[in-house]
Amino acid sequence: AGVTDETVMTYDWMPTFLSLTDLADASQELDGMDISSLLLEGTALPSRSLAWRYRQQKALRKGPWKLWMSQQDTALFNLVVDLGESNDLSKEEPSILQDLLQVYTKWELEIDQHPQKTR
Repeated sequence: AGVTDETVMTYDWMPTFLSLTDLADASQELDGMDISSLLLEGTALPSRSLAWRYRQQKALRKGPWKLWMSQQDTALFNLVVDLGESNDLSKEEPSILQDLLQVYTKWELEIDQHPQKTR
């Protein structure tokens, strides 16, 4: 048991459980990644961006940065120094904001090409 600063998402659990039970199928495309090496050996995960959307809110994590968007607002936070997300840096860090907006837009275009199954 231990503590890590690695960022994981709920969608990492399915590939992890399949790997741990030797049921992983390489031909099956899943969201998320197998984090069993992190859990069992403490191995660092490769760097990646994590994006999600819920109702009218959207977000992206990349390194220490979090981009948060709603219909009314866009905000940028450095979670290393502002875990409570109280200091919006979008005006102070416009190049980081633009980079994260581009990463999010690319993710959203990719995810929208795979509509959810309803049954």
